[in-house]
Amino acid sequence: MSLLQTILVPRENVNDEFIIVNSLYFKNGDKIKKGDSIVSIETSKADFTVESEFGGYVHYHCKEGDELPIGNVIADVFDSEHDTKIETKTTPGKQAITPVVVRIEPEFTKSALELMSELKIEKAIFGNKNFVTKNDVLAFVADRSGKDQAMFIAEPFTPEVKQNVSVEKVSSFKRREISYLGAGQNDGLTCNFSINIDNRGLLDYARKHHTIFRLTIVPTILLEISKLLEKFPILNSYYANNEIVTYHEVNVGYALDIDQGLKVVTLHNSNKLSIKDLETTLQSKIDRYSKKALDVSDISNSTITITDLSKSGIHYFQPLINKNQCAIIGISSVDFTTNMFNISITFDHRVTEGRVVAAFLSSLKKSIEKLPAGSYRETNRQKIQKLNEKVNFHAMKSPDDSNNLTLIVKELIETLLR
Repeated sequence: MSLLQTILVPRENVNDEFIIVNSLYFKNGDKIKKGDSIVSIETSKADFTVESEFGGYVHYHCKEGDELPIGNVIADVFDSEHDTKIETKTTPGKQAITPVVVRIEPEFTKSALELMSELKIEKAIFGNKNFVTKNDVLAFVADRSGKDQAMFIAEPFTPEVKQNVSVEKVSSFKRREISYLGAGQNDGLTCNFSINIDNRGLLDYARKHHTIFRLTIVPTILLEISKLLEKFPILNSYYANNEIVTYHEVNVGYALDIDQGLKVVTLHNSNKLSIKDLETTLQSKIDRYSKKALDVSDISNSTITITDLSKSGIHYFQPLINKNQCAIIGISSVDFTTNMFNISITFDHRVTEGRVVAAFLSSLKKSIEKLPAGSYRETNRQKIQKLNEKVNFHAMKSPDDSNNLTLIVKELIETLLR
């Protein structure tokens, strides 16, 4: 009996540290063919299947519902029948994930943590508190002085039981989202800037230049941001282990949350796309999202994220940075009283500083407001004003000249409808 292949959990998404086993398509000892899908797994952003590269007999090292770290063994394929007992098998240096215990942990001040570290006091001792200060630690020490030497060993924590509440474990999907977003807020060094942008003329631009999304300016904003990142590559990077990792490609991620849950679809090399190609790519991603047909390539390797609330009535918000990124950009709704809309950016202060982000937003504002639609609308406004003056002149001076008046009014109407 020879081992033909060991199938490992692949790293299909750079942001994932583990996956969930959804379905095993065979039983241990079943004979499989080359190219057979042997397992369905779920990442943070998509479901996909893993195929065998050999024909033989499959032996799983997991079961449905298991959470496996990246690199763990899913199954082995042998050239002959093998013992069907399920084992836990991990690759060197990898450890299986233990079950997650859901509990609310207290928050600690910096001085409290320093004192606890010095006195070797465990955090779990304060499990019944929501917030722990240095004075709480000193009070604990004073209370336990003179007692046995094991006074700093944490006793089992029993959560407080309250009436009229229900407790539900956080889903595995939500735990991954928390991990995914929490990494971007790792040390609390995020900051948020925003800028108001004049909306007048932009919808005209969309109607004139967009082929698919003619009632929204979002594709144009995605394209303008993508191009601008070439001048501000520091925003196309992330912080890790005291280093700044800069991406060589601009892959804008666009957050979708329509009716299938939040997914961030990736527009690869978006800075090199034409507006037509960008619209086509975005539409295809939205179609696959609606059909639950997104694959890993659709949602992997985004370098910066844009979240769009332009249709929600929200005039400002502060989005959360995704893992392995240093910035996320939010598009708010238009305030039709002022004809302005807001673009905000949350950024990692470990990577860059406010001066750079302010320059980025100012450049974005200028590039958007200088789109051809701006001059197009202004030219039309001037034409309309002159035509209106002609209408008034002929109405007053030549009321019987109906032919000329009709032609001028016709031209005025056509200009208004452009």
